[in-house]
Amino acid sequence: MTMVDKSPEMLPSPEPVLDPRVVVIQNPDTPPEDYNAAFDSIVVEYADVLHGVALRLVKNPADAEDVVQTSLLKVSENIDTLKPGPLLGWLAKITRNAAKDRLRQNKIRPEDLIDEGTKFDTIPRSIDIDAYRDRTGDTAVSNVVIDEITEQIKDLPIEFRDPMLLLVFEDLSYRQISERLGIPIGTVKSRIGRARRRLKERLKRVA
Repeated sequence: MTMVDKSPEMLPSPEPVLDPRVVVIQNPDTPPEDYNAAFDSIVVEYADVLHGVALRLVKNPADAEDVVQTSLLKVSENIDTLKPGPLLGWLAKITRNAAKDRLRQNKIRPEDLIDEGTKFDTIPRSIDIDAYRDRTGDTAVSNVVIDEITEQIKDLPIEFRDPMLLLVFEDLSYRQISERLGIPIGTVKSRIGRARRRLKERLKRVA
């Protein structure tokens, strides 16, 4: 007896689309009241989510509120150039970058960023430092944080250095690092944990 394959046909992934409110905002013929209503709707829907994103990074509710306000200003300045894709992902990225700027303003010590349990997306990247200086003219955000962390990571033994570089500067997940290096995910977690402890001690000594 011949078996009939009744499995559903694989469908192509849908093309990314713009949120309808963004379509309204990007339309040059949109009346001001409709523009404002569309933007306000986005703010109402996502403000609490973005506050949570900011709070996880800056740890302080007042700072998180300031980060959200800064983020929404950047959103209003750049939404005209937004391409099709998830709106929340774009909003969250802007908020994370604003939170990183706040961490630099607060002059978080490098060793504070190496604590166990701290996600490394709180560590500023060099590319963000340049953008920050362009906007604020603040040269007080010196190379101490960026360069010291970078140099200390490079000085780690290779088994710790490679996963840390992928985590910090390529923002890869543990699973992606595992696939990139060809080692078990448990090994990745163990090596990163040990690297964090070494970095924390080294950065304390050079502070």
